[in-house]
Amino acid sequence: MLFTIFLLLFGVLVIGLGIFAIKKPTSWFFRPIGLQRDSEPSAGFIDYIKFAGVITIVLGVIFLIFGILSLL
Repeated sequence: MLFTIFLLLFGVLVIGLGIFAIKKPTSWFFRPIGLQRDSEPSAGFIDYIKFAGVITIVLGVIFLIFGILSLL
């Protein structure tokens, strides 16, 4: 039962991170270490973060599905 709750909460957290990556790809959270604060990321990097956000949402949905299936 505890593992099921973990899967469900982790799935929601991962989906939230994916949505945040799509909505705010220029956030400090996604900047590489060592990048200067006032520099802007390239368009390719922003597209990469958005794509990674989509993949993250898919993984979160998979975690949710496994969590729901383990309840059955």
